[in-house]
Amino acid sequence: MKNINLLVLSIFILSINVYAKTIHKVLSLDEVYGTTFGNGNYPKDSLEFWEGNNSVKVIIIDNNGREISTINSYKKNTKILSVFFYDVSGEGTEEIIVLTNYNNKNSIYVYSLENNNREYLWEKPYFYRFKYLEDKLNKKFSNTQKLNFYLVRDELNTYYPLNYNSISNYKYYQKEFSNKKIDFDKGEFLGYFDENDKKVNDSYHANYYIKKFDTNLYGKNFYTDNGFELTYLYEAYENAGKLINNGKLVYIGEEEQKKETYKNGILNGESEYIGYDYNTKGNYINGKKEGKWINQVEGSIEYFENNVLKKIEFIDSKTKKLKSITITKENKETEKYNYNDKSELVQYLLYDENNKFKEAINYTFFKNSPKESWFKSYDISKAKYIGEYFPVEKRGEILDLNSEIEKVYTTYVRGLKLFSIRENSKEIFIIMASESGYYGVKEIFEGYRKNKDISKLGDIVRNGRYELFYPNDYYSEDIENRDELIWKGHYNENKKEETWEYYLNGIIAERKNYKEDELNGLYQKYQWPHEYLLEEGNYKNGEKIGEWKNNPSLFFFSE
Repeated sequence: MKNINLLVLSIFILSINVYAKTIHKVLSLDEVYGTTFGNGNYPKDSLEFWEGNNSVKVIIIDNNGREISTINSYKKNTKILSVFFYDVSGEGTEEIIVLTNYNNKNSIYVYSLENNNREYLWEKPYFYRFKYLEDKLNKKFSNTQKLNFYLVRDELNTYYPLNYNSISNYKYYQKEFSNKKIDFDKGEFLGYFDENDKKVNDSYHANYYIKKFDTNLYGKNFYTDNGFELTYLYEAYENAGKLINNGKLVYIGEEEQKKETYKNGILNGESEYIGYDYNTKGNYINGKKEGKWINQVEGSIEYFENNVLKKIEFIDSKTKKLKSITITKENKETEKYNYNDKSELVQYLLYDENNKFKEAINYTFFKNSPKESWFKSYDISKAKYIGEYFPVEKRGEILDLNSEIEKVYTTYVRGLKLFSIRENSKEIFIIMASESGYYGVKEIFEGYRKNKDISKLGDIVRNGRYELFYPNDYYSEDIENRDELIWKGHYNENKKEETWEYYLNGIIAERKNYKEDELNGLYQKYQWPHEYLLEEGNYKNGEKIGEWKNNPSLFFFSE
């Protein structure tokens, strides 16, 4: 019993000693904390003012009497005139208002809890100060002889809820409306409104409130996690109790900013939208996007006609070179052109009106084609599309020249597209082939048209250089792929002439000579891939003549 009495006495003495440190009554922070911990319990912290040897500390004490946070420090001998709680910002929790006096000089402090959504007991509460509001109140009461709770409370009652720390960010608004001088915590109050834009009586039921700052200049203060903040500042006029946008509008949200221009409630003029991954700027005409719209972040330039997107250009942010162009056709199909870092066209893509892939043309082989090919000097992006030939049901049309080369090739072909390039007096024809929608080169040759309008491949006469390519792997999106040169030679009025060469993977495998479509002259056959001469002799009028050389195959090679 003696020991118990001693314990009680010790606790009493300890409490006296702890309490003796404070120069103001201990205040529970229940009204300041608008949350519970993860276990469902409310924090049981309290506010105390401890006077030490050199200062007065404003501290937070937990329910075990431990100091867990210091939110400020005053000069020694500072008197605490009053402490009370007041919801300044309108976010639903109370700020701490402290009135002090030091050497007959009054000071007002406003503290707001930053992490009012703490989840765990060990998390410290952090407070920040409403410096703007402090300065405003201290200026108001600088000459007040007897500062007290009632005076400051009554003054706060005249203010509309606002996160006063955000006012420093409103310089952006002032810059945009440089012709007007704006006091952002004043203005004519026009009412509180809920999410349905209906008027309500108080801030606790409001989604936003409206103030009139200047002639035809209005602001919307929206409710946020940090209290009410100015989000919209805009020019408007009143009509039948409603505000009609007319002029500039500036919006600053948590994840987006925008500037718009209105005329009688309709978007009309320059607009800009800034978000996490976009910065878009362009113009409206009568509520519809028109002309060039630039996205600085994505590096895109969009072109609109009467609010319809017609073309998109993507520019590399570092090199400033063109990466791609997307065009929407009148039939709602979409064309896309991809470019390499040298601004060379490398791929064409076509999508239907539902954005479903239809076909593609890979152009890289023009630059990557074997050194034996003369076609690499041409740019197909400058070629004129003549038409689509050789649909599946008319596959036999490709045999109209009765070419043995074409007979070999037809098994790989399911569709053809024809292009042409004019060079001086010559016309170079390009036949693109596809099996799965991705087109690559099948043939390129010099020639001329029998008729001005081509209805079939037979309307073209091959006359001059000729090259045939193997389809390789152009049935895929791999734009770095290239077609493999198989044959190159010459035609004269659709008949083979001069030297013809056959290649496997870029290595010579066979060499023939023709005259009027018949074998005439030197013939050579090589063992691939070593260019080892296997057979050599001459032809005349399609028949072998003279002595022929036949060398044995290398032992590790089998045909």
